[in-house]
Amino acid sequence: MQSANPDPGRRSSPALRNALSLLAVVVVGGLVGGLAAPLHWGLELCCHWRVHGLVVLALCAVLLAALGASRRALGCIVVGLPFAVPLAPLYVPRASPPDGGSWRLASLNLLSQNHNHEAVGAWLNETQPAVVIALEVTPAWARQFEHYPQRIVVPRDDNFGIGLWSHFPITRSRILELPGGIPVLSVTVECSPGRECTLLAIHPVPPVNASLARLREQQFLTLSQWIGETTGPLIVAGDFNATSWSPLFARLTSSRPLSDSRTGFGIQPTWAPIGPPALGIPIDHVLVSPGLTVRDRRVGGDIGSDHLPVLVELQSVPLP
Repeated sequence: MQSANPDPGRRSSPALRNALSLLAVVVVGGLVGGLAAPLHWGLELCCHWRVHGLVVLALCAVLLAALGASRRALGCIVVGLPFAVPLAPLYVPRASPPDGGSWRLASLNLLSQNHNHEAVGAWLNETQPAVVIALEVTPAWARQFEHYPQRIVVPRDDNFGIGLWSHFPITRSRILELPGGIPVLSVTVECSPGRECTLLAIHPVPPVNASLARLREQQFLTLSQWIGETTGPLIVAGDFNATSWSPLFARLTSSRPLSDSRTGFGIQPTWAPIGPPALGIPIDHVLVSPGLTVRDRRVGGDIGSDHLPVLVELQSVPLP
């Protein structure tokens, strides 16, 4: 005898399958839109959320499979794979040379409105970086870090002050200027006896509207030219306001060989528009040229900023 009241779960399954399928289609649209980033600055924003889109797509696949929609689940997997495979190198351990005098570099966006000097100082005391690159350096922040004997600091009252503090001797330094009047530091230090490396500290503008997106594109073009003109071991570090999936990021690494310090250490998000930065996107980067290798990379905890600090352990190696 057939029940007069069919199972509500059975009635809701088609609606739930359709809702999950629609969500998957929207996510795929965002992933594909990111591939068209050069066409419009709004599409470029899509590429930064690739990991989040893949997580949602994977959840849709699992739930659709559980609801018996195996073909739709398989479709989610097939479409997501081309976007997921390029992430794999971030989790493949890199070969490290024998320890031969490594040193630590910290890169941190302080947040100009942040007054928690104690939290930043405690993190630096704990991690002991030899070189600190800081963004959003205000006059108040410029007076911090007194225990570093070498420094090049350009404090500002807006979000584009910048500074570099070093225990290593600074042999050369230049204060460059990006389009829009944004300062960049080019500082050469003696990072090991008889060996120098140049650090390029950068903070392009965020692409919050069309005009700033165009300005940021000009800034990345200028940075690419400077990177191509720099000789010797090079480190490019700072708040890029872009993830590694942006075509602008690829422009930086095309002017000369630079490797992403995250390779072998994971995605390591550092900023989110809402919520904890650890659930956000990786826009704070450290890129290194041949002549340097990354022994370790990690993201720090809350220092009162909307960004998490980045700590990289580096070592000089012979050029190939």
